[in-house]
Amino acid sequence: MSSNRVVLTAAALLALATLEVAADPPAAPAAAPSTDSSPREEITITARRSLQRQLSSFVHGITDLQNTEGVARWNVPVCPQVAGLPRQEGEFILARVSEIARIAQVPLGKEQCRPNLIVLVSADPQRELQGLHRYASSVLFGSAQPAVINEFIARPGAVKVWYKSEGMLDGTPLGDPTSTQTAKVVGGNNQFLAPFVGTLSPGGSRLQQDIEYELGQVIMIVDQRQLRGLSREQVADYLAMVGLAQIKPDAHVSGADTILGLFGSGPDAAPAGMTRWDQAYLKALYATDQESKIQRDEMARVMFRELLAEPAAPQAGEEQP
Repeated sequence: MSSNRVVLTAAALLALATLEVAADPPAAPAAAPSTDSSPREEITITARRSLQRQLSSFVHGITDLQNTEGVARWNVPVCPQVAGLPRQEGEFILARVSEIARIAQVPLGKEQCRPNLIVLVSADPQRELQGLHRYASSVLFGSAQPAVINEFIARPGAVKVWYKSEGMLDGTPLGDPTSTQTAKVVGGNNQFLAPFVGTLSPGGSRLQQDIEYELGQVIMIVDQRQLRGLSREQVADYLAMVGLAQIKPDAHVSGADTILGLFGSGPDAAPAGMTRWDQAYLKALYATDQESKIQRDEMARVMFRELLAEPAAPQAGEEQP
């Protein structure tokens, strides 16, 4: 009896131990707190700072300044005209430039306006320019020196751009001495910039400048022979970019997402058309304060906000630029 009792007790104890183990398994080691959010936040912050630096470099790198500070833009209505192309191709470029101008809120002229944004396409740009210089030099080149004009004409390049800009004091032109002629040759490394001789009014602010700079005329001479392999969208968007903003002649755009590299990187490596960077740049140029001495910094900030925003989905039947 006693030995049975002992055996039963041992068996009971063993059963109890087994039940206890099954009912209460050893606790698993505590999981380390998740740190997934921290790397993500750091990556996001780093990416945003990198984008800010890239945009600042882009804006400062391509924007051609007047009198070391002012950024010129169209304040008078833009009236584009295309010559030297079949009607259908010319109308496509006109429509494209006008649409890009509307999106950037660039003032546009009415249907019957006097052309001031002129695209001239020629198979022999040098001969074309020589003829214009001979018969309409004052209209095309203003008061620029003959040596400057001749050098501009002789320069090779896919696109030559002649900008005429003027300083405005309280909306009033400062006169011929302040007129600035800048010639840009794509593919060359050439700039002619007449000195600015206007004076600021006394008591000017350190943050604001009294003089605004506006484009009065832009003439783009395109070498038709160098357009092979390019789509009409690429050409039209490039012309819109350099026609609606005064782009620095020696701008370096390697690494930037822009149509401005069209003739430097080749048609295959270049964007298919105007990029979000280009669109944001034009919007920023026309949305910021022209009198601000830090306008380019503000343009970079506007571009940053624009690029972070989700692009609007196109409506049915509508193409995005």
